[in-house]
Amino acid sequence: MSNGQHQQVFQQDLMQDEKILWSGQPEPSIDFDRSDIFLIPFSLLWGGVALIPIGEFCLSIANGEDGGGSVGHNLIFFLVAIVFSIIGLHFIFGRFLYKRWKKRRTYYAITARRALILTAMSGRKLQGIFLDRVPALNKSVRRDGIGTIQFGNSGWLAAMYSNTGFDFLAGFYGMEAPAFYDIKDADSVFDLANSLR
Repeated sequence: MSNGQHQQVFQQDLMQDEKILWSGQPEPSIDFDRSDIFLIPFSLLWGGVALIPIGEFCLSIANGEDGGGSVGHNLIFFLVAIVFSIIGLHFIFGRFLYKRWKKRRTYYAITARRALILTAMSGRKLQGIFLDRVPALNKSVRRDGIGTIQFGNSGWLAAMYSNTGFDFLAGFYGMEAPAFYDIKDADSVFDLANSLR
């Protein structure tokens, strides 16, 4: 079942006599997740609210007004608004760029014993999940066959932020189960992983 394409990527991570049965990468063109039903309106609201004070500050400067406070007070207010606007821009655009960048540096593999997740962003980070110790194997598959396989269960808040570009927030809400996100032919990969448990 393996296309052999990522055999070399995992070569140093395999145990003795361990062979890759399947390997793949997340589909980078899949940008949206179920959580975006909440996250997109929230990010637009955040970005809009953060930009209003900046616009008001710029208009008051253009009109020669002092904004009713000292220059230092207005400058601090402006800098705080800039920070909130940058966060808002990450919510609206940046997280999708980060997600796509991360997907191109993430590799998945299944051997007879383990599921492997390798992220090669600022160094190599490998997660090895022994399939016979996985308490639950979950999947969600779209109509086009692209889907996600989760090795274990995550709390609902941790799951809400995973694979959204806000992955760092998931850790605040408990353990996030390792997962193969947005892979092609997810049903077949799920069946293979389930048969090895």
